[in-house]
Amino acid sequence: MDEKTFPSSEVSLFKWMIDRDYRINFYLDKLPAGLNFTITHDVHYYSGIPIGYKEYNIDGSFTYIIYNHYTFNVHVNKNNNKYTVVGFHILPLSIRHNGKNDLKCALDRDSYNANFRNHERQTLMDLGKNETMVVDFTYDVVFRDSNIPFSSRWDHYLHLDNDKIHWFSLINSGLIIMIFSMIVIYIFCRALKKDIEIYNTVGFFNLACY
Repeated sequence: MDEKTFPSSEVSLFKWMIDRDYRINFYLDKLPAGLNFTITHDVHYYSGIPIGYKEYNIDGSFTYIIYNHYTFNVHVNKNNNKYTVVGFHILPLSIRHNGKNDLKCALDRDSYNANFRNHERQTLMDLGKNETMVVDFTYDVVFRDSNIPFSSRWDHYLHLDNDKIHWFSLINSGLIIMIFSMIVIYIFCRALKKDIEIYNTVGFFNLACY
């Protein structure tokens, strides 16, 4: 746990960064931390971890929520009694702790989601010029077994799970290249023809002088 005291200027800076979707980058074994999202049952990674989000209220106002707890999910693959890191994603959460003596952390994996879903979130208050607020930052680490080989650990980041050929994109790109190539060749031929005509005219004039 790390307890931080923020003056009003830093709280305003956090709000400014949340408005502009600023993100934090973590790295483990040269793998950037990703944020999971699912498309058609396939898991992909967003790049970077947001620092917070805005929640709109019924009256039209909104509340700034800061992520102050990070769950580091490390996927490891065992091969020949050697463990390698094949995946790294982070679950950001907002938890209002009540100091060091009352940390709302999960004690076991079975109660993990229940403990972290039913809690009060850490909001960024509207502070006066000389006021401060205290935010408790915490984290936990979860190791998960994975069947992904080390050679394929970048597939989630590069979205290489779909190996179908995109014929429309290939044909479209090929047509564009052909059209531009024909335009360049046409311009080149016109310029070359003009130069040949000038050369022939100058050569005929010199021959007539002799």
